[in-house]
Amino acid sequence: MLKDVESPASLTKLQAWFGNVITQPIDESSSINPLAPSGKPIEEEAKAFIKPSKTLSPKERMQIYNQQYWWRLLNIMHENFPLVTRLFGYYDFNQTIAIPYLEKHPPGHWSLAVLGETLPQWIEEKYQEDDKALVLDAARLDWAFNMSFSARELKPIDIIKATTEEEGGRLLTEKVMLQPHLFLLELKYDLIPFRSALLKEDGDHFVDHDFPKLKKQKKHLVIYRTPAMFIEWKEISAEESVILGRFREGRSIEDVCSWLETQQGPLLAEAEKNLLHWFHEWTALNWIGLVKSS
Repeated sequence: MLKDVESPASLTKLQAWFGNVITQPIDESSSINPLAPSGKPIEEEAKAFIKPSKTLSPKERMQIYNQQYWWRLLNIMHENFPLVTRLFGYYDFNQTIAIPYLEKHPPGHWSLAVLGETLPQWIEEKYQEDDKALVLDAARLDWAFNMSFSARELKPIDIIKATTEEEGGRLLTEKVMLQPHLFLLELKYDLIPFRSALLKEDGDHFVDHDFPKLKKQKKHLVIYRTPAMFIEWKEISAEESVILGRFREGRSIEDVCSWLETQQGPLLAEAEKNLLHWFHEWTALNWIGLVKSS
């Protein structure tokens, strides 16, 4: 049986130094920071930890690791946020959004697919330019499309069984929840056609070209994954979005109906008119699932 062996102090020190150096942001020309995290010149400090090769100095060897670390993360950010990238172009996206964000939120998960999970929140808190609303909407939409593909799935509700009196009665009291691959978005812009047009072009295309026409128009969208593993979207009403959102944390249909009875105005009127149709559609499209059978 293998036993835990404490790492030599020299190895621990080397690992800590190496990690601190390569995670320092590269500059605008992709060069390593001339100062190590200690404040000493990296050219001198690297000699104490790294041997030169036949062609590269210790600093030059560390620069390669530093570049590869950041280029990898930035490429993933471009993939996870393609619309936001095209709004800025690669260079400005890196300098204005990705690098400042990753400095505060370095990757902490084994999968880089979740890199940028809190970027919308960071934009909301830190980004203060005039186009903030557009950039925030774009980040939310990009993240929904990205995560919808790989998110887990709850057991779907059997719509045939749900039509029987016994199963239908049981379903009213069972806790159901939005599928983890479903994202409810309230956007200030009509971004779906805009995003489709921008994604046809390279990330730097719109640095020198005009954007397509974009309408500032409130939209309530559902982004979701189909059983065939396609990512689809559907526009819904504000009232349907509010009611569907009640299942975000997991509730019984009976609880939601009781809550609706306390409401008034357009929300109650729309629910009385459409709730049965909505529920059938949510079930048919696999927007909600059974919590206990996840």
